[in-house]
Amino acid sequence: IDLAGQQGAPRALARAFWSRAQGLVLTATRLPDLPRGRTYQLWVLTSGAPVSAGLFQPDASGGATAVFDTPVGLPAPTGLAVSIEPEGGVPAPTGDIVLVGKAE
Repeated sequence: IDLAGQQGAPRALARAFWSRAQGLVLTATRLPDLPRGRTYQLWVLTSGAPVSAGLFQPDASGGATAVFDTPVGLPAPTGLAVSIEPEGGVPAPTGDIVLVGKAE
């Protein structure tokens, strides 16, 4: 799944590989620095509510590679999104969405 930068991070790019058995791998570039007390949170978009895949922090150059376990019982994803959330994450997206991609 290719993810494109949104209004808060128009130059950001990411690609994710999803497997029900193997989990989810995300690589991202050009992510903006986060404000203090914030983290990036990856969301699996489904026909229902978004499901958190987990949290990650980019390196100093704005790059990130993260591996997440596939949540149990997760429906087939319709897409993925990355938002900026408070440290520790949240149960549903509340912050700016910086990356979005549709599953093919």
